[in-house]
Parts: sequence; C-alpha cells; structure tokens
Amino acid sequence: MEEPKRCRILVISGYDWKPNIRNRLDLGGYIGDELRFASSGLQGIADAEKDPPDLIIYSLSTLDLDAYEFCRKLQWTPALQDVPVLLVGWISPTVVYPQAQRAGASGYLYSAVHSQKLIAARNALLRGETYYPSLPFELAAMEGSTIEQGRTVLVIDDNPAMGELVQMMLGRARNDDVRYANSGPRGLAAAKASPPDLMILDIMMPGWDGFETYRQIRMTPGLEAVPVLFQTAYARAYQMAQAVGASGCLIAPYGEDELVSARDAALRGEVWSGQPQGAES
Repeated sequence: MEEPKRCRILVISGYDWKPNIRNRLDLGGYIGDELRFASSGLQGIADAEKDPPDLIIYSLSTLDLDAYEFCRKLQWTPALQDVPVLLVGWISPTVVYPQAQRAGASGYLYSAVHSQKLIAARNALLRGETYYPSLPFELAAMEGSTIEQGRTVLVIDDNPAMGELVQMMLGRARNDDVRYANSGPRGLAAAKASPPDLMILDIMMPGWDGFETYRQIRMTPGLEAVPVLFQTAYARAYQMAQAVGASGCLIAPYGEDELVSARDAALRGEVWSGQPQGAES
C-alpha cells in the first residue's frame, strides 16, 4: 500500500515538541504534514473534537491527563474513536505495552524521537496498523537489573528542559512516570490532585521559589511525607536545602548516575548525601 504523503498531526505534550517533530518529519520527507500542538490532554481533546486530526502523538509525561486515560476518553468520543494515538516516552516498552494496548493506543515510540522510527510509526498507524516493535535484547536484560522501578515523579521547575532531562534519565534508568509543572502553585495543585512518590523541586523560580513551594507542600494534607529533592545551579543553596529537611539537593549540571542515586535514596526514606564539590559539611 502506498504510504500516506500528507496528514494532519496533533502533538500533545507539556514540552515544546513541535519544532522537534517538525524537523523529524521534514528529514523523513513528509514536509507536507500539518502539525498542531496542545500543551495538555484536555486541551488536546477539545482541539481534536473541533477539527479531528489524522494522527495524535501524545507524551507520557503530559501532566493533566494520564496517557492511558486520554486514550480511553478518545474511545468515548464518537468523533475521535478512529483517530490513532502514538504514545511517546522513556518508560520501558515492557511496562508500557500492556497498558497502552488495553487503553486502545495504536503504538508506542520509546526513547528519543528519531526520524526513521517516527516515520515508521506514522505510516503504520495511518495504514490502520499498530506500532509495537519487539524489544531489543539489551532492553529486556535491563528489566531484570534495575530496582524500585516504575514510580511517579513530579518535577517542578520553570525551565521545561530540566523536566524533559529528568524524564529522559529516570524513564530510561528506572521506568519512572515523570510529570512536569512549570511553577510552584501548579506543582502543588498537580501533587494534590495525584500525589507522586517523589518530587524534584527547583530552588530558583519566579513567584514561589523552591523553599516557599516546599513549605506549601509540607502544609498540605497527604503530601507531608512525600520525599522532596531540591535541584539548583547554586552550590551555596546546598546547606539551605539540608536545613529545611529535604531528602537531598542536586547541583546542576548533574548526570544520570547522580540523579538515580539521589532518587533511590529518597524513596528508601534516606537523606541523599552526595555533597557537591566545594560545599561545606
């Protein structure tokens, strides 16, 4: 069957993925595809109902609506029942595939969005097929080696690139479901609506800074015991994070090993003591 040469795609993500998706489609030869963007699941459903797309690309990290719940809502919406949904994220396919298939998603694109895989998924879904590639050996081997997998992590940071970085690293290393909020008030509202297992909180934010956000979190019923890791580019904030009782403080830029170590310690109820170079005891 001839591959569809033109389609209308709705991209739904809390991150600004539209330039990335546009570039990947253009490199694959699909410069005629029309892209629309929505920053939340509910906004995406409203947009799609007004003008149904040919394909929806949905990020697992979208904050307001769980990806599987999004797929189920589409099944309940007559105008959107036949629109294929391609999920994208860093959580292992062995975790995502069963849930995605039960929810009615048409496929899953694991890890970074590369042109070849995106085009393969796009064409399969537009032909009415599914896109659930077999797991490579190294990914299957990873499943038996990691510990404490599949937790929910909420990143509160005014820089969306940090949220995407944490999603990539913890999704790859621990299969965590990483959500993102770009301010203290939005993060608190998201945590109240669905308490996470761990929060990673930026210190330097406009409006509520990290310490005010932390204070509000600790005053909120149901969130008092959720472990919180601070992150900051300023090493001098390390002692301040310790003083308020946080589970640790990551000094950016940090690597995957450091993040995973801090995450594992916090979830065990320990205080992560990976002290940055130059910080005083």
